Amino acid sequence: MKKFLLKLLNIEKSEYTQVMTLLFLGFLIGVFLATYSVATTTLFLQKWDENEYLPIVTIATGLIGIVTTYIFSYLQNKISYATLSITTLIIVVILVGGLRAGFAVVDDPILKNRIIFGGLVMLAPFEALVGLVFWGTIARMFTLKQQRRIVGGVDIGKGLAALATFFAIPIFSALVPATEDLIDVTFVVGVLILIIYFALVLISPLISFGKRQIIEGQTGRFGIRKMFKNQYIILMAFFLVLATISHKFVDYTFLNATGQQYPDERDLQNFIAVFEGVIYFFILTIQIFAVDRIIEMYGTRVALLINPIILGGLTTVAILVGVFSGFRPAVDGSGGFVLFFLSIALGKLFSAALKESMDDAAFKQYYFPIDSRVRLDVISRMDGIVKVGAGLIAGLLLLAIQYTGFTNLLLFSIILIPIVLGWVFTTNKMYLGYKDTLKQTLVESKNKISQSAFTEQSLDKMLRKEAYSVHEDRTIFALKLLEKLEPTIYEEELIRIASNTEGIPQKYALKQIDKLMITSEGLISPEQQKTVSNDLYKLVKSKNAQDRLLAVKQLPHLVNEQNEFLLMELLRDIDMRVRLYAVHACRKIRKPETWSILIDLLNSPVYANAAAAALIQAGDTVLPTLESAFHKSGQHEEVMRRIAEIYGRIGTEKSLELLWNKINFPDTEIVEQVLYAFSYNNIRVPAERATFINHIIEIEIGDAAWDMAALLEISKDRHAFYLRKSLEDEIDYNFEGIFTLLSLVYDPQSVQLVKQNLESESAEAHVFAIELLNVFLADELKPKLFPLLEDLSPEEKIERLQEFFPRERFNSVEVLKHLISRDYSYTNRWTRACAIYALGFEERLDSFDELVANLFHPDPLLYETSAWAIYKHRPEIYEKMQERLPIENVRNIEVVLERTFNTKKDYLMPLRIEKTMFLKDIDFMQNVPSDIVSEIVELIEERHYPQTTTIIQEGQDSNQVPICIVAQGRVDSIKNGIVADAYNTREIFGHLYLGDEDYVNQTLIAQEGTTVYEIDKDLFYAMVQKNHEFARAFIDAVAQDLTPVSIKNK
Repeated sequence: MKKFLLKLLNIEKSEYTQVMTLLFLGFLIGVFLATYSVATTTLFLQKWDENEYLPIVTIATGLIGIVTTYIFSYLQNKISYATLSITTLIIVVILVGGLRAGFAVVDDPILKNRIIFGGLVMLAPFEALVGLVFWGTIARMFTLKQQRRIVGGVDIGKGLAALATFFAIPIFSALVPATEDLIDVTFVVGVLILIIYFALVLISPLISFGKRQIIEGQTGRFGIRKMFKNQYIILMAFFLVLATISHKFVDYTFLNATGQQYPDERDLQNFIAVFEGVIYFFILTIQIFAVDRIIEMYGTRVALLINPIILGGLTTVAILVGVFSGFRPAVDGSGGFVLFFLSIALGKLFSAALKESMDDAAFKQYYFPIDSRVRLDVISRMDGIVKVGAGLIAGLLLLAIQYTGFTNLLLFSIILIPIVLGWVFTTNKMYLGYKDTLKQTLVESKNKISQSAFTEQSLDKMLRKEAYSVHEDRTIFALKLLEKLEPTIYEEELIRIASNTEGIPQKYALKQIDKLMITSEGLISPEQQKTVSNDLYKLVKSKNAQDRLLAVKQLPHLVNEQNEFLLMELLRDIDMRVRLYAVHACRKIRKPETWSILIDLLNSPVYANAAAAALIQAGDTVLPTLESAFHKSGQHEEVMRRIAEIYGRIGTEKSLELLWNKINFPDTEIVEQVLYAFSYNNIRVPAERATFINHIIEIEIGDAAWDMAALLEISKDRHAFYLRKSLEDEIDYNFEGIFTLLSLVYDPQSVQLVKQNLESESAEAHVFAIELLNVFLADELKPKLFPLLEDLSPEEKIERLQEFFPRERFNSVEVLKHLISRDYSYTNRWTRACAIYALGFEERLDSFDELVANLFHPDPLLYETSAWAIYKHRPEIYEKMQERLPIENVRNIEVVLERTFNTKKDYLMPLRIEKTMFLKDIDFMQNVPSDIVSEIVELIEERHYPQTTTIIQEGQDSNQVPICIVAQGRVDSIKNGIVADAYNTREIFGHLYLGDEDYVNQTLIAQEGTTVYEIDKDLFYAMVQKNHEFARAFIDAVAQDLTPVSIKNK
């Protein structure tokens, strides 16, 4: 039973006791208000002339309501909320008891009628005070995220109680001799409410009888004057005033017409009870089936406009019926009054039902942009002073109309029309204010988020940020990366640091400037120019690489039409450093003759970044050459990706137009680069292309939904751990892609605010982000995207998305097979490999088709993992397929199988998938998506070093040192004959951590028989440049934990 209720109410186990208590409390409050309402309303219509005295009741209700709710609002900032609530409930119960006692002891008819009058006057204040206690308690017991889950169930429980009570009254009317006896039930239930609320306080740690400031501290002080200086709050108040006045006019005409239609007290009591019951039936129906869907699909503005539009329509019908059929009851019962009464009753029915269900739910969301420190204070004043004060205004209007002498019901309906029109106008104005206020609140919320949570979106911005670091080692690290990845920015930063800073970074910058043979102003010195220009040709033709290097460094300043051919020769130089500087020279010389060579170099890990920088500097003039190269038959994918990146970095109208033409390109990496380029340039999509972007967003949502469902179906054993993690990474990819795409269609700042607040741990920021997204997101995307972002369980998300992205359910084996054979547009190679790996551990496999198909895949990660999985279960199947496999595949597979299944020798991680899992356990790799780590594995050279073998020698050129990871064993760092440091398993040493020295100042020696994974530095830097997620994780990790030696596991 408990599990059923947890699921039904969408609550956590820790919330069960409190929510069930609240549910029972809400049930009692529903009975309390229902019985009191029927009793006081019936007695008043029987004993008083509603046409004359109902406006006075409304005015008195408003005056008393303003006083009581103001006192409540004031005291909640002075004493503990529990004390205030208990005191309020005691006073309400005492007044109800006094009312019932008055009926019992008072015989004077005039005095008794006054008691009836007072009872109806107190109906609205009782409703307001009990409501303030109930909803204020929920607001203090739960966070906003919890409230969004809990409130609906609790509110429905309260409504069910009222519904049952209203329908029970006519059925059990024989047991209640007089209408005032219903107040006996009201009193008894009031006492129960007191007891249950006291118990609720005892089990709720956030509500206490202690000092408010010390224990709760949730409610700020927001004076009335300050409150009504806020334009947005004024609009909210106007909305409540106009809506309340409209409802009071409807109540007035309805009660007048009801009193005339049902003159008998018992008939009147039963009709009011049944009618109120029907209202609550509609309330519950709308709450369960319509509210969430309407708000989700059409927004809060449409939800708030439904009531006035329907009320205006039905009031118009009532006016027409009254004009043509009559609006007064005939003595003989004939005439059109019944039709008029039905029109009025329908208006009352729909307005009351929509007010309690649709209006209240939608209006609560308009409180979200208000500062959380004063929000509860504003809510209590809106629900109390403003709403009750509006009743007072309505009463004065009704009374003023009476004094004109025109007191027929038709006139009140006619006057209602302009009030409803004002209601509609104010709703629209409030919505616009809500949108602006919400955006401003999100900006303020963003400022509260730790600055460390903010990440730059592009590699050049990340490295510039690090170059400005106050930590010298981080500045030098950023410069070293800029030298490899962003040559243009590297030179700019060198000049800035040399000119504007002091200390080690300045010395490093001056040293590098001297190597580049430029001054701090970025110009060649006259002495250097004279020396080189005298014999440039001789230097270029020299067999000494240093001479050619000297020449190429000065070539940008000395080249002319007569000697530009020398640049072409240097671009083909056999010395790697000379060629690299020649590529750098092309960036400054900008000769079209060099472009084809530079494009070919885009696939080189050594020269690609320098070549890309040179092509970017060429600007629009190079675009035709790049476009021809992009569409060249057989062009390498990496060259195409880099060309797309260059278009984005050029950033002109022409280059971005060329990017648009590639948005449909079949290679997903190219499309990702195109989208990244648009985001980098803050490009907004033209209206005619927005539909296509929305289509891509839907694809991303569908992909995320499929992966979420797969996570529920995959077993949770250890063999599927990395598969589950990979699917989570893919879902994160989808979210990143969705927000990148949204920033192309909508205001990028708003999208970024939404994203940052969704990533925040603050529940409030999360709610605000959803609300802002609701303001600007296209209606057709809302029901598809919101389930992914809202605080729902995975099962609920999948269920809500099933309508748009249908997917059948699979068992644990079936879902693995679908992942293996799924389209590459939706599942990356690492996820596929993990699915193959997990399938290898399944005990019963009736089919190996998916595994056999991947034996023929060109990717070593996939074909060797498939071979392992097949051989583990059925070696004969692999042996049968072996003859058909490519020879190179067979060679690799045989090595892997021999090392994996050889029981005599213990080989270290023979499978690529195992190497990837190993790398994922390295400190900074843990934040790198697994598919990128699997690509790094392809760069690894596995080296085995016997004990005491020298791995890196002191004095060795640091540019020749690879990046090294200890896979097994230990490596000691020797300086001046002593062990300065030691590197154990999963620790990194080598090129990344050699400081600013040109030569290694330590000797690294293997101990215990050591296995080292070595990665060529140029290939590693190419991976950093290519993958922005990897770059962010790598730079953040090194920046936070940088030493001259290594990054170590914490």
